[in-house]
Amino acid sequence: MMIFAPSRMFLDYISGVLPELGVGSIRQSTFADWALELLEHEVKLTDAGARLRHWFAIGPKRPAVDETAPGRWKGSLRFAELLRGCLARYEAGAVPAADFEPWEGVKLPAQTVRGWWDVENRHYPLMKRRERVLARMKRWLDMELDKVWEASRRKDLKKKAAQRLRAYEKAWPELTPFAFYRALFEQDGQSSFYASDELRRELPPHIAKASAAVFKKKLVDPEDLAPLVLIHDAFWGVTAEQTFDHTVIDEAQDFSPFQVELLRSHTRGDSFTILGDLSQGIHAYQGIASWDEFTKLFPPELTGYYELERSYRSTLEIIRFAGHVLQAGVPEARLPVPVFRSGDPIRIVASRSAADVAAAVRRIQAGAAQTVAVIARTEEACVPLHEALRRDGIEAHLIGAEQQQYGGGVSVVPVYLAKGLEFDAVILTGVDAGAYNATPHDAKLLYVGCTRALHELWVMHGERPSPLLRGVPEELVSREA
Repeated sequence: MMIFAPSRMFLDYISGVLPELGVGSIRQSTFADWALELLEHEVKLTDAGARLRHWFAIGPKRPAVDETAPGRWKGSLRFAELLRGCLARYEAGAVPAADFEPWEGVKLPAQTVRGWWDVENRHYPLMKRRERVLARMKRWLDMELDKVWEASRRKDLKKKAAQRLRAYEKAWPELTPFAFYRALFEQDGQSSFYASDELRRELPPHIAKASAAVFKKKLVDPEDLAPLVLIHDAFWGVTAEQTFDHTVIDEAQDFSPFQVELLRSHTRGDSFTILGDLSQGIHAYQGIASWDEFTKLFPPELTGYYELERSYRSTLEIIRFAGHVLQAGVPEARLPVPVFRSGDPIRIVASRSAADVAAAVRRIQAGAAQTVAVIARTEEACVPLHEALRRDGIEAHLIGAEQQQYGGGVSVVPVYLAKGLEFDAVILTGVDAGAYNATPHDAKLLYVGCTRALHELWVMHGERPSPLLRGVPEELVSREA
């Protein structure tokens, strides 16, 4: 069994859960770590912090998110189909067209080699098939050399044949998944013969250009991993050790259809548990917009879809407040039903002062809270907040994109990295109009921030509070200047 989690820090955060439940022999990984291991670390990922800063930028740097966003396009089933078409073109055209002539007067017809490739070894994955065909050629060559009785002549012919076989193999190189994939994005007409006309026609130019630039550094983006594993599987096959009896995907709204379709070939009997919340789909540039994108991958008669409506995490006030924020940007959103566990009202504070944030942390620590999160809109905004807390004598952990461990206590974290975590108390800072607009994306971001709080929630804003805060029922909040 394999559990795919959204991040290494999340895995560290839940590391004690399964042992406490008495469950063992279960692998836990992120999709990226699993894929990179399968690819034998042929490539490295681009900087996670830079990617997140790009996609969660505010102001004029906000990127547009549509179906041509690299994560959405490369994560689509259509791209998977196009890649399979390119693999089919490689299969059809990989074998050199010329006859193999180890020395004058002896010839191995190309048609014979093609028969070994197309018929005799067809059931093998592509690169294993190549190995077997070349081994077959070497056996044929040995038999031809055995027909030469004169030792000195046989020695000369063997040397000449070895040179020509190396030239033949060079014309039919062993490709790695990355080498194959990279060639599909080459610019200026340099793409390989197996790059189909359909791919050339449909590949958005901005994706082709950006990908080619990244690939030159032997780096890839997360959305390239599923395509690379698909190519790896076509080249080398899927072994029993690379399959799972059952696959669990957590935070699945951030997965792509391509990823789930790929994991079907690594999961016996289509045995999946796919968990997620579209209201927390803050990675729209790579994730799904509807669960239909996943359910259509599986036979309807073998697929169950269930909605969990009850929220047991936070107080009634926090859940209702978060629901108001969400529906202000996503009117059609389905809201969780809180269990009746009443708590303090949400404190809305008209301040952007780091000193006031530190004072709020002190007030919270004077109570029963053991874990506190100071959540800002961006990673850049977290840095001065963290410094202000430290100057005030408050020990705090600054959580960044490369964080692998959760330290507890007081954490300073950008809202997009807080998903999956929970804290006794949360202070949301900078909840202003420029940071959180009345858009689905920003509403989901703020909803995520609000629902990290178990018992106590503070919302701090400047002179122009976010429009997502308008019309909040007054019985849910207390306001401070």
